[in-house]
Amino acid sequence: MRVEWPVLEGGQTESVLATCIYIDHPRSNRIRPSQGDWGIDVLEPVASGDDQFDVWQIKRFATNLGNSEKRQIESSFRRVLLALVRRGIVLRHWHFVLPLDPTIENRMDWFTKMPGRVLGKMKADVKLALAGSEVRAIQSWLDDASTEIKWEGLDFCESGACQVVCVSGYGDGG
Repeated sequence: MRVEWPVLEGGQTESVLATCIYIDHPRSNRIRPSQGDWGIDVLEPVASGDDQFDVWQIKRFATNLGNSEKRQIESSFRRVLLALVRRGIVLRHWHFVLPLDPTIENRMDWFTKMPGRVLGKMKADVKLALAGSEVRAIQSWLDDASTEIKWEGLDFCESGACQVVCVSGYGDGG
């Protein structure tokens, strides 16, 4: 059974995908949207303890990414980088989840270069006023070979969504 991702509202998409993540990662928690949520949709403590986390950022975009969608994704990534240095959330991996597989251009050009581009814009943002120690902490995380910044696309979404669709009725308009 396929989920008709383009017809789901943002909250529905986030709910379905957060549940899918929880099925595969039962230690995870969906974070209720709030002003101080740091752009985190799902927070998963690393198995070795609760001091390090994987972050899952969910977007509803199910068709081609335009400049507006890319800006929203970059903004979410910026917010999680700020959570690393200003909230003290120790990141292991950042998973970007949306029901859309990347084009080769989006994957190889835009997404691969996004972390460095976002950090560059953050360093240049006078209002943000990143301290040198914050820049070094972000750069260290980005440079760490064990850090994953991963696009989880349609196949990821569909692999767990069928379980949720059968229970929730999203697939039949319910």
